[in-house]
Amino acid sequence: MTGTARTRTEMESRFETGDQPSAVDFADLLASALLVLDDDATRIGVDGTSRALWDLYFSGLPETQDGRLSVQGLLNQLLTQLWDTIAAGYTLRGQWQTGVAYALPDAVLYLGTLYAVRTEHTSGTFAADLAAGRVEAVQMVTGPLTADTYLRRTLDGSRWDGVTPTELAAELAALAGGALLARAGGSLTGRVKFAASTEAVLALGAVSGAVVLDLSAASCFSFTATGNITISFVSPQAGAHNWLTLYVTNGGAYTITWPGAVNWHVATAPALQAAGLDVLGFMSADGGTLWRGVSLWRPT
Repeated sequence: MTGTARTRTEMESRFETGDQPSAVDFADLLASALLVLDDDATRIGVDGTSRALWDLYFSGLPETQDGRLSVQGLLNQLLTQLWDTIAAGYTLRGQWQTGVAYALPDAVLYLGTLYAVRTEHTSGTFAADLAAGRVEAVQMVTGPLTADTYLRRTLDGSRWDGVTPTELAAELAALAGGALLARAGGSLTGRVKFAASTEAVLALGAVSGAVVLDLSAASCFSFTATGNITISFVSPQAGAHNWLTLYVTNGGAYTITWPGAVNWHVATAPALQAAGLDVLGFMSADGGTLWRGVSLWRPT
């Protein structure tokens, strides 16, 4: 529905106090850039929500002595609440203009629709700013007119828009005492308790020649020997305890050369099965400078 935008005085005199408007009359009045925020007749278009607002306010409204709705009281109540709700969430900058610096939490009007500023920018053309996501139409929802429910952003994953990495890092750093779990790399300083855990196995398949066990990719490996092999351990975590588990099939059928930094239990490398599985373990308490190796399992 559309209609003619009116000043506050014009709206208040639209009906005489005590007159009974129809839902259509009232909806048409609201749908036409109804909110008049000051004497300059700055307007916010409601567009499409007037009937929901009519239904919301139809019960429990001020009445005249003969039981009819008091339009004067209704308008005052509705306009005051809508204005307080919008003003609490945004800084209204009036009509959108090109070449103007906008920032959060500014709001602007364009062709009767209220738009929230999503990112700090200097306006170009409105179409370009809208397409680039610099501004976004404020969505209207039904229900009680509260700051939490009346105005909202569309749920498109943009809730972090405008938060710079510096600001986000500062917020995270404020969680002292090892309260943060390092998601990708980094160190966790607090104590960790697991109810259960599993570890991925990096299966190298059939191998021969140089075999690199990269501890930045996994700490548990498996392979089947198909020729002589020279093994190297790379990328252990410096200054930390590292461990490595290795499942070797048919390792005894060929010569396996181990890294020189491995110090074996009983001072010698175990004899592996020529046709079968061996499980070996390696530990380093100094970031990979010295590895201690041991046979963890083999058939009896």
